[in-house]
Order: sequence, then structure tokens, then C-alpha cells
Amino acid sequence: MINYIKLQFNYLFSKLFSLCFALLIIGSFIGIIITSNIDLGYNYLDAFINEYQFEYYRESLLIIEIVSVIFAIFVAAHLGSKNNDFLVCYTCNNNFDRLRFFCARSIVTVIFSLLYTSLVGIFILLYTNVLTPYNLDVDFVLKGLISVFFISIYFSCVSLFLLSFINHFVLVSLPIVLFWYLKTIYDFKSLNSDFQELILKFFPIFLIEDKLIFYQDLYIYILIFLCMQVIIIMVNSLKDF
Repeated sequence: MINYIKLQFNYLFSKLFSLCFALLIIGSFIGIIITSNIDLGYNYLDAFINEYQFEYYRESLLIIEIVSVIFAIFVAAHLGSKNNDFLVCYTCNNNFDRLRFFCARSIVTVIFSLLYTSLVGIFILLYTNVLTPYNLDVDFVLKGLISVFFISIYFSCVSLFLLSFINHFVLVSLPIVLFWYLKTIYDFKSLNSDFQELILKFFPIFLIEDKLIFYQDLYIYILIFLCMQVIIIMVNSLKDF
């Protein structure tokens, strides 16, 4: 299994991808700094901390969520491409090897999202504590980052799920459009249609009020996620390449 994970990592982290990932991290850092309004001055923010602190956390998590989800979808699309599928012909000798190959692919998508949220999370904790007057709400930030991490691996899983049945890059647009549509929902209590309610039952998104709120219990989404992963691995393992 370790060798297959290394194979997927080597396939994913080309020089171009590594450069894009570095720029992604730097861009996220810059976005967090901008949302902190540090240009207004430390003393000014300290005097009006109640007016700026919540917006800083909310907008920072929003930036991290959007970047993490969209890039995770493209990572899944890259790993789920036909070129990656054809590696099966050269690296797998039996069905058990195929099973490990596709398990490794799913694991790498999870590791990527974990790596991104961890790096950005460390930055936001250090930056907030050292360079801003805001009170460091570690519990809120960690819950937000964990929620972002789960949503990103969920949508990357959706991408792999779609590509398992029809391997065409255009399908990547579907989870992106779906994610943007979910971000237009600002209140779970006043949904505009039954369609929104149906979508929210299958696709997670959180709102930030006094705390993080999901439409339904998180374990339901986790169960759906695990079912999709099983289907992805089984369908791809049985494909004829």
C-alpha cells in the first residue's frame, strides 16, 4: 500500500503542481492577512475589536473553504484522469493490487486536503496570536478547519465518484457548480425550495453564526462519504482498462 501511495504522490506532485500548491498557500496567507484589516493599525483594531474580530474569523474560514474545496476537486480530477487509470496496467498484477491502487488514490486526496488545512491553520493561529489584537479562539478555529477539511474531501470524493462512471474532465464542473450553489444559501431555516432541502441532505455546507452549523448531523454526511468511497474503489477495481 505504501508503494502505491508514493506512486500517487509522485504522479500528483509534479514541478508544476508543486508550484501551484506553493502559490495557493501564499495566496491563502495573503487573503487571511487582508481580512484581518491589519492595515487599519493594531491600536485601532484593539479599540474596535468587537466589530472586526468575528468578521475576521468568518471571512478567513470562507477563503480557506473556497480555495480548499475547489483545489481539492481539481486534485481529484487529476488523480482520477485516464492517464492515472492506465497506470493500473503497468503496476497491478491482480485484483488485490487494483484494490490497493485505488485505495491509495483516495488516501492521497485526503492527505492533500489535510496538508493544506494544516498549513493554513498553523498560519492563522500564529498570525492571529502574534500580529493582531484579536482574541485567539482556538476551539472555534479548529472546528472551522476540521469542517473545511471534511467538506473539501467530500467534494473531491464526489469528483472521483463521477469520474468512476464517466471519465471526462468536464464532469469536474459539476461539483464546483454545486459547491457555489450551496454557498448561496445563507439560512437553513428559510430555504427557498424543496430542491435546496434535497441538496443539503446529501452535500455538506456550514454556516457561521455564533457557532458552526451544519444542515444535519455530520455523521450522516460521513456515512454518505464512506459509501461513495467504497463504490469508487469497487467500481474502479472491477473496470477493464
